[in-house]
Amino acid sequence: MENKTETTKSRVIVIGLDGATWTNLRPWMEQGLLPNLKFLVDNGASGELKSTIPYRSSTSWTSFMTGVNPGKHGVFDFIKPFRNKTYNKEFTTSRDIKTKTIFEILTDFKRTSGVINLPMTYPPFEIRGGMISCGLTTPDNNCNFTFPNNLFEKSGIKKEEYILNINWMNYSKDEKESFFADIIKCSEQRKEISFKLMDALDWDLFVLVFGETDWLQHFCWHYIDPTHSKHDPIEAEKFLPLIIKYYQKLDSIIGEFIIRTDENTSLFIISDHGFGPREKIISLHRILEENGFLYYKNNSLLKKIEIITDKIRKKMHEKCYLYRVLKLIVRNIFYKNIKVIQKNDVCLKKPRKITFGSDVGSMYWQSINWKKTFCYSGYADNTIFFNLKNREPDGIISSKGDYNDIRGRVIGLISNLFDPELGRNLRVKIDKKEEIYSGPFTQDGFDLCLEIEDGRYLLRSGANTREIFRLSEDWTGTHKKNGVIICYGNSFKKALHLENAQIIDLTPSILYLLGIPILYDFDGKVLKDAIKNDYLIQKPIEYKVVSEKNSEIKRVKNSNDKEDISKVEKRLADLGYI
Repeated sequence: MENKTETTKSRVIVIGLDGATWTNLRPWMEQGLLPNLKFLVDNGASGELKSTIPYRSSTSWTSFMTGVNPGKHGVFDFIKPFRNKTYNKEFTTSRDIKTKTIFEILTDFKRTSGVINLPMTYPPFEIRGGMISCGLTTPDNNCNFTFPNNLFEKSGIKKEEYILNINWMNYSKDEKESFFADIIKCSEQRKEISFKLMDALDWDLFVLVFGETDWLQHFCWHYIDPTHSKHDPIEAEKFLPLIIKYYQKLDSIIGEFIIRTDENTSLFIISDHGFGPREKIISLHRILEENGFLYYKNNSLLKKIEIITDKIRKKMHEKCYLYRVLKLIVRNIFYKNIKVIQKNDVCLKKPRKITFGSDVGSMYWQSINWKKTFCYSGYADNTIFFNLKNREPDGIISSKGDYNDIRGRVIGLISNLFDPELGRNLRVKIDKKEEIYSGPFTQDGFDLCLEIEDGRYLLRSGANTREIFRLSEDWTGTHKKNGVIICYGNSFKKALHLENAQIIDLTPSILYLLGIPILYDFDGKVLKDAIKNDYLIQKPIEYKVVSEKNSEIKRVKNSNDKEDISKVEKRLADLGYI
């Protein structure tokens, strides 16, 4: 391939493989199945990349592009904390990021960025360069999800043919093989669009994220992992080759990017978090209710509806279309705002799907008696909020002493989780808010973040179950703390095992490689251990004090279109994020 991007100026390419983990990549590399990734590891610096806490794509990718922890950038989940008068959920968008992103910093320095499919970029930023928002939270192809508006026209791409998202749940049991063909098609399209945009822009930084790796591992981990309780050798023999074939496609795409790098170009391969097995769900709300920390309204009709749907769930598998219909009927008895909408994810020959409006999605939270509830789990897994006065809409914990006392009792409760099936206590790592966040928005962060050392467990609110322990139904894989990082280029050491790298280190490292001063308020650091000593001597790191003018952010207000919100909600719900 002709290298059309060769230049004398420094450039950086970042390829994100959402949720990629060395657990899978290393064995396949050793088997010779991923030759381009192995080449990068052998000729660059690589290691684990520590994610944010909790390990949510929304939070970790935001930390990637800001270089700071959630207490400074203000994004803790795809759903905002309950703060604005009611306990109804509101979706987080790019307009909720409170600090400048690397793309906006580069714009200030008259540098150009190209960005494709990076989570938390909808609506798109007005930057110097071009951006196509992430398909995960973009409502549909009809909205404006590019900057500039005519980006597709300028690149010779038909906007209506752009694939926003592909969802395993939209494929019947007999259509699963088509899913793998479609994600290959999606990834190939993202590559082609990237190359067109790279050719059209005189870029300094180019970022492309493949989200399909995350979705695939959520639903297919039991095909990869022979120790998983749902592992079926016959099914694994059928699907594991298709999974590996997809990774080989990504490896081939990475090879094409390697060809496009020259002696002045640095290439990063990163993931926002790792991955591992998920087998059991623990209902946090059931535990909190049994121990007097959470209460429901007396004879709550809403709670009864949830119990009914839970009974249906026990009888029928979540993937069954009949289950979805019956669930709709039960809820529709009491609610009139249920809609039938056309699914806007790419899916060939698929029926119209039933979804629920955002008001119905929030009905569970209306069943909680907030005047008596002390704490609750938000939408993010493994987290707890406390119902604080002057923070939550109906907060009841008013003093720091009461907060510390109740928090201590909840920590003791969670520390003694007991699995009756195993006949033993579960070891739980518990992080307090002040231990993991710092900055002006720390108050909005999760009060406790939890991690069971046996990663096969997941702590969720358990909004529609009366059981404490239940088997995970659709998802067999889930996020883990450590992702991957590979650094390749003339500035990096070769065959180096990199330790202690964090996702917040990427922004300062990229700025350094582009010759731009590092802001003093970054939480991340330049990855000096990965960089050649003579390079650091020739180009010493420069720092810059952040002035009020430099920190000023100009972004348009969020869209509150209910139809758009409903579409995003359905996609996130189908993927298990809410």
